Amino acid sequence: MPRRYLVPAATALLLLAACGDNPTGVGGSFTEEEGALPDDLAVPVEESAYLVDPEGSSAGRVTFTDAETGMEVVAEATGLPAGEHPLSLHETADCDAPATPDDPTLVGDWTGVGAALPGIELPQLVVGEDGTGEVSAVVANVDLDTLLDEDGTALLVHAVGADGEDTEALACAPVGG
Repeated sequence: MPRRYLVPAATALLLLAACGDNPTGVGGSFTEEEGALPDDLAVPVEESAYLVDPEGSSAGRVTFTDAETGMEVVAEATGLPAGEHPLSLHETADCDAPATPDDPTLVGDWTGVGAALPGIELPQLVVGEDGTGEVSAVVANVDLDTLLDEDGTALLVHAVGADGEDTEALACAPVGG
């Protein structure tokens, strides 16, 4: 056989071998049962949002992932004052403009975020002297469907006053909406 036919012939043989019906090797075929996905396959769903400070600058990122026992929340913050900062979820994803000092709630939150979602306990974000902090926890009583409703949800990072009460919001992350 001339050499010019040897390479194409070898290539054709390799291609035909790859089309074989060997289920344990290359080119094996699958039956519908072997290729079917299980009915109870859980696909994690995730949503992320950027934290912004009152001036609109980036202050980190928050990620929400559905988990078997609730929702995992991961918050990574930068540029915040050192200390422990409470987190809260609010009913509307509106982080466009922070509240003014004459905010009727006297908390200093962003005005458009609405009331805090009831029954949801979020961990505190601990920020070091370098202005960075990270927290990760699974939170019960909430899932992504709740956060991603028509109006979305906002996560606020709060400052704490000398009396131990939340004072102003340091950062806001709009989720969905």
